[in-house]
Order: sequence, then C-alpha cells, then structure tokens
Amino acid sequence: MGDLVKSAVTAPVPKLFILGGLIFLGIAVVGRIRDKIDPGKWGRVASAVLGLILVVAGLRMQRGATTSRGRPPAQLKGPTIQLREPIMLEPAEGAVLANHPRQTTLRWTPVPGAASYSVKIEYCESSGCQDATARSLKLVTGLTSTFYTFDFVGAVPGRWRVWAVGADGRESPKPRFREFRYTR
Repeated sequence: MGDLVKSAVTAPVPKLFILGGLIFLGIAVVGRIRDKIDPGKWGRVASAVLGLILVVAGLRMQRGATTSRGRPPAQLKGPTIQLREPIMLEPAEGAVLANHPRQTTLRWTPVPGAASYSVKIEYCESSGCQDATARSLKLVTGLTSTFYTFDFVGAVPGRWRVWAVGADGRESPKPRFREFRYTR
C-alpha cells in the first residue's frame, strides 16, 4: 500500500486525472462492488460524468505538454539576453578617405553576449547614398572579431553597418548605415 501511495504522489498530474477518471468510469459501469460500494442509479450517472471530465481533462493536460506537431516544446536555456547594437567606430560618419589601394577597415565595439557579428557594405552613386540607389557590395556573417578589412570598389561613396548575433541566432537591432567616401 505504501508503494501505491508513493507512486501516486510522484505521478504526473495528467496521469492522476486519467487514472481517477477511469476509476469513476469503472464505478459507473460496474455499479455495486462486493456490497461495499453501491452508488445507485444517480450515483452511477454522476460517477460517469465525473469520470469523463477527469479523463478528458487529463488527456488535454497531457497533450498540452507537447506542441501541435507532437514534439516537446523547446526549453529555454537561462534568461533571454537582449543584444544591444554595436557602436560603429571607424570609418567615422562622413569620413573622406584617399588611400589607394582602397583597403578599408571597419571597427566597432564588442557586444556582451554576442557570438558573432554581421556586416553589410554598400557602394553608391557619386551623388550620394540613398536606399534606392545603393548597391550591395558585401554581406559578411559569422565574424568573431570587432573589425573587418576589405577592398572598396572605387572613388565613390559607400556605407556600412554592423549588428551582433547571439548564440541562439537572434540579432541585435540593426543601426542606420554610416557613410564614407573615397576621393581616388
């Protein structure tokens, strides 16, 4: 009897509901049990209703422990970290660069919790950078350092931005583009 009580105390709640519902349904079907339980006509009806409610509730609780596709829900690993956007350092907004070859190094501050960084670089028409006329030059992902060096395309304006990526794939907010210009 002690083992039965111990297993009932440690059993998951949905299984207890189902087991209790089956017991009440058994009473409703069998009726009198060895002259010890005699529920009568209305007692059997009430036992059947209560049994059905408990079984359905237990099954719904048990089904709620899985997703709609039958898999357990993803478990969160600790608190969710909201990544902040990196502070872009170099080249500064509006920087005019004249080096040739046009080797350009982008630098930014590290972000706590970032597993990597992504950088987007665009070049623009000589009149300036607008969203409609900017052309993608590079999208670099998986960077683990806080700088990136590349060769720029020509004596035209360019722009760049960087964002942090967490180990779970979530991205920080993307800052607005920072513009620079090569003169030769």
